[in-house]
Amino acid sequence: MNKIKTPDEKRIEKLTNILIFQNTFPILIEKEKSYFGKIILQENYITFIIISLVNILQQNINMDIAKPQRMHIKINQKELESSTLGGLIKILRTLSPENNLIKNLSEYNKLRNILTHKMMSKYNNFKQINIDVEKLNGHGSKLLIELSNMHQKIVADGLEKIRAIINGNKQ
Repeated sequence: MNKIKTPDEKRIEKLTNILIFQNTFPILIEKEKSYFGKIILQENYITFIIISLVNILQQNINMDIAKPQRMHIKINQKELESSTLGGLIKILRTLSPENNLIKNLSEYNKLRNILTHKMMSKYNNFKQINIDVEKLNGHGSKLLIELSNMHQKIVADGLEKIRAIINGNKQ
């Protein structure tokens, strides 16, 4: 007999399924054989990580108790999720001191835009398209590693701030 799940159990199951999907997405990217398919998957994952980074950076800034003039940042989640990759890069640029990452993201976005929006006017043969698609895939793979490393660092920084707040409240 099936047990009826409580609303909390349903939310936990949904969040668990989302986390499993998000954590296995890089495997899907790696297994994709088509360079064009890989570009679509990479861009979606890059966008996902940037949105996650922006949210975490926003939280870290808003709970940074060490700053004498506390800033408060509020970014509209719906606008964030509907932003283009270029728009997300601009938002990330305002929150992150990682200039090299921003430069790499901007280069990736420029080549991606050419391949997705100007393919018919820029190229006149498939050989050059394939060369640039391979280049974009390599660039995307490196970016995913760079973004994942930054994500891990920022999550760790945020956890430290939370611990400091909790420990400060205990005293």
